[in-house]
Amino acid sequence: MDGKETNSSESVEKSDGWKNILTLTYIGKHTVKFGKRLKKSFMEVFSVDLKIAYKNFKVGEYFPLNDHTPPLFAPNVVYRFQCSVDGGTSYIGVTTRQLHARIAEHLNPKRKSAV
Repeated sequence: MDGKETNSSESVEKSDGWKNILTLTYIGKHTVKFGKRLKKSFMEVFSVDLKIAYKNFKVGEYFPLNDHTPPLFAPNVVYRFQCSVDGGTSYIGVTTRQLHARIAEHLNPKRKSAV
């Protein structure tokens, strides 16, 4: 299920003829009421015996399994500091920790840093 289409219809051939089946995603008792109204309307307007089927859905199907990690919280990164005075000078570093922690260490005036 891709989350875009929640209702579908299909026809299944039986020995007594064609049966029209409409599948609705079950959201609550209102879905059943809606299904009954549809069935009645199709019978009155088109003389079609519509069969209603309900299917469940999982909330997790509408959300990705993995969240995107913001760049400052990403571990195992290669980073570069560009000199604000001399644009041609830069420092390239590698860390296995989160980037924000390593940047804080570079900017800490109590520690000696190459930046």
